[in-house]
This record gives sequence, C-alpha cells and structure tokens, in this order.
Amino acid sequence: MMAAFVGRPMASRSSKVMVAAVAGILALGGLCVVCIVAVVYLPLSAWAKGGAWSTAQAFLRNHPTVVGELGPVQSFGSLPSGSIRTHNGSGEAHLTITIRGTLGEGSAKVDMVKGSGGKWQVVSAVLTAHDQELPLKVETAPPIPGPSPEATPDAGAEPEAGDGGVAA
Repeated sequence: MMAAFVGRPMASRSSKVMVAAVAGILALGGLCVVCIVAVVYLPLSAWAKGGAWSTAQAFLRNHPTVVGELGPVQSFGSLPSGSIRTHNGSGEAHLTITIRGTLGEGSAKVDMVKGSGGKWQVVSAVLTAHDQELPLKVETAPPIPGPSPEATPDAGAEPEAGDGGVAA
C-alpha cells in the first residue's frame, strides 16, 4: 500500500493553505459581482425598460427630424440618464438618450409627463446632432397610443371660472 505513494511529493501544509486562500478570494470576488448585478444592474435595466423609456424611444425612432439628421435609428444607448418620478399614478420624466442612426450619432433630451390615465406623453424634446441643438416638435411625431379623447372623463368638461373660458 505504501508503494503507491513512493515517488510522489507530498503537498506541504502551507501550499494547501495558499490554495484555500486563493479559492476563498475567488469565491468572494464572484459574490461581489453577483451583488453588483443584483443591486445596480437589475434595477437600472428595469427602469430603462419601463414605460417612459419605451415612450421616448418610440417618439425618437419615428420623429422626422431625428430620421433626417441621423438616418433611420439603428439603436439607442443601453441606459438613459436622467430621472423618473411618479406619485399616485402620475409623474414626470427627464431623460437623455444616445441615438445611433445610419447617418451618425446624437443624443436627445426628452421631457415627459404621466397623467392620471397612466400613459407617458412627450411634452418637449431636443436633439443634439452634428454640434447643433434642434428642438423636436411634439406634434410632428406620430401619436402615442392611449385612450381616445371621448374616453377620458374630462373630455366634455366645461371651463372653470377664471380660466378665460365661458361656461355654456
């Protein structure tokens, strides 16, 4: 039985400790990566894929000024910068988004509001391309899908006193 071990060097105790220390460091490094993904990436990616981000993308992808300056949109930056605030179903968003088109790259600042109907609407936007800032007309973009005016509760509301309207 001893013959099987003849000629093999025996591992020293210090080399076993070194292997265990390296394995422990690698395990801690892996745990740190998992924590960073869980704490940083997952919430940011969920935020980026939310309604405001989708609304801004649709607005920019189909806007004639964006297509005219950058060409058809090929992609957007992976994560927008800015802020989204919501409270009781309404909110506001201010996003800066990188845009890559067939003719070049630019960025857009898009301001949106979310009304009680739950849909995000672009209220203003500016495209920066070729060292120029170009305001994007909101009314020239395709309509953002949402409830029809007849379906909203305030569609037939009369003007309130003091707002310049005349009540019938």
